[in-house]
Amino acid sequence: MLQDLRLKYKMLIFPLLFVIIFISSFFISAYYTNKNNLLLDQTKKIYIPNIEISLKLNHELFVIQKTLQDAVAAEDTEKFQEADAVSKRFNDLIKLLGEKTGNKSYTDSLSRLFNNYYTLAKSVSESMINESFTNEVNDKITRMISLYQKLDKSLKELEINSKKHNKNHFAEIDKNNKQSRNIYFILIIAGVVVFTVVSVVISMSIITPIKKVIGAMRKISDKKIGFQLPEDRKDEIGELNVYINEINNNFIKIIKKIQSSSSVILKAGHQLSEISNSLKNSIQLQVQTTKDIAESIQHLLNSIIINADKAEETGKISAKSIIEMEESNQMFVSTILDINEKIKIITDLAERTNLLSINAAIEATRSGNAGKGFGVVAKEIRALADKSRVASDEIKNLSKTGTDISKAAEQKLNNLIPEITQSEENVKNIVDTSKEQKDVVLNINSSVTDLIEITDQGSMMSKNMAESAKDLSLQAEQLKSLIAIFKL
Repeated sequence: MLQDLRLKYKMLIFPLLFVIIFISSFFISAYYTNKNNLLLDQTKKIYIPNIEISLKLNHELFVIQKTLQDAVAAEDTEKFQEADAVSKRFNDLIKLLGEKTGNKSYTDSLSRLFNNYYTLAKSVSESMINESFTNEVNDKITRMISLYQKLDKSLKELEINSKKHNKNHFAEIDKNNKQSRNIYFILIIAGVVVFTVVSVVISMSIITPIKKVIGAMRKISDKKIGFQLPEDRKDEIGELNVYINEINNNFIKIIKKIQSSSSVILKAGHQLSEISNSLKNSIQLQVQTTKDIAESIQHLLNSIIINADKAEETGKISAKSIIEMEESNQMFVSTILDINEKIKIITDLAERTNLLSINAAIEATRSGNAGKGFGVVAKEIRALADKSRVASDEIKNLSKTGTDISKAAEQKLNNLIPEITQSEENVKNIVDTSKEQKDVVLNINSSVTDLIEITDQGSMMSKNMAESAKDLSLQAEQLKSLIAIFKL
């Protein structure tokens, strides 16, 4: 029940108990105070006046007796007036006693007893003054003494009873005071016990769940969040347990998401690292391939330059041969043979150009997308090589024909000169083609140089990407290790 009571109401239990104890103490005090007041009032109004009146009655009775004795001794009847005055005071005191006690029958009997005694005592005193000592007087004296004794006894009993009642009242008042003190003491002890028990119960109902909350917070500080506090309480502690459970649930959700994300990041880092390593290897292979292509192109360029020089030289020789054939028929055959040898060189160059174009095409194929431009260039070089080979074949055929013709007859020289002229033009075409090949290869060489630079940049970027992937994997590992300290 207490665990469902809110703290502010639990705190009100102590002043409520204090008020209950205070009210109980007030009523107990009022009860015994009223009881003692009644006893004191009764003592003040009845028993103390009874004692005073009884003492006065004894004194007045003694005065009456002495006055009558003095009257007898002095034989003075006038003293009877003093006795009558004392008798009147005695009756007034009895009347006052009746008013104080409220016991009219007792005071009436006491008054009759006194009046009988006084009448008899006065009559005896008159008889003794008159010196009348008869038996009747003796009887009166006997009865007087008896009445006096009764009256004295009644007055003493009145005094004793009044004192006894007065003592009993004070004893009862003292008893009431003791009972009041005892009840106060019991009430205080009971209050202390109740306060202690209630304090212990309330403190336990507060401290015990607070200790559990502190233990829960200690677990959270130790990264242990895989727990739930009971939510069956209806007070502030129960609300605090609900909020701690919500915090734990939110932590668990966030940590699980972070764990999932760190795993994905770690996996992505590994994959990125693998990709970067693969890309690095591919780029390195591409760099090597590009360098090989560059070297092949350089060789091709050198061959083309040599081809162009030799083709140009062959053209000069062809032109010179035409002039010499026109000047001397004897030198024609040897010139044709020389041309034939040069044509073999041109053919060899054409074949080498064709071979280089094939190698360039192979290297372009190995380079993939980066070598598509090289493939186009290699195709053009191969086409130029084919043209050079076709031209050299034609020149060879023409040279063979010229040789045959020169050997067959001198008269056919005039018919051969136009063909040699055509050969010269073909050599010029070969020279022009070689120059074009030179320009194309130079452009290719420049492009390959740029490609090498781009590839180097790509290699550097792949290296940076590999380092970034490594850092990403390291960060993911650190994040995973940080999350791992939470015990779900």
